Amino acid sequence: MPNSYGNFIAKQVRTGIARVGPDVWVRLVAQGSMPVPGRQVIEIQAKGGGALCIDYTNIDEHGNFTAPTNSGQGSKIIPAGTIKGEPLSDKVMLWGRHTAKVASTHGGMKVIVTEYT
Repeated sequence: MPNSYGNFIAKQVRTGIARVGPDVWVRLVAQGSMPVPGRQVIEIQAKGGGALCIDYTNIDEHGNFTAPTNSGQGSKIIPAGTIKGEPLSDKVMLWGRHTAKVASTHGGMKVIVTEYT
C-alpha cells in the first residue's frame, strides 16, 4: 500500500566507511567503487575534524563515473557530525573531499555511507 502513494520502503541496506582526504575527490559508496545497483536513497555522516565538501556526477554512456574537477569551492559543505540523506539513484555518484575549518588539525575524515535499495 505505501508504494501506491510514492513512499519508498527500503528492501536492502548496505553500510560502509569512506576515508576522505583533502587533495582528491573520493567516491562516497558503502562498499567497492560503484553504487549499490537499484539504489534509491543515500545517507552520509561526516566524522572527524573539518568539514566535508560534496559534489555529484552522472554515469556516462560507458557506465563510468568521472570525478569532479573543481577544488571544492563551488560544492556543498557538510559540517562534521552532520547526517545528510538524499534521494539519489545508482546513476548518480556522490563524491566527497575533506576541507579544513578553523582550528582543525586533521588531514581527513571518515564518512559513514548507507545506501538503500
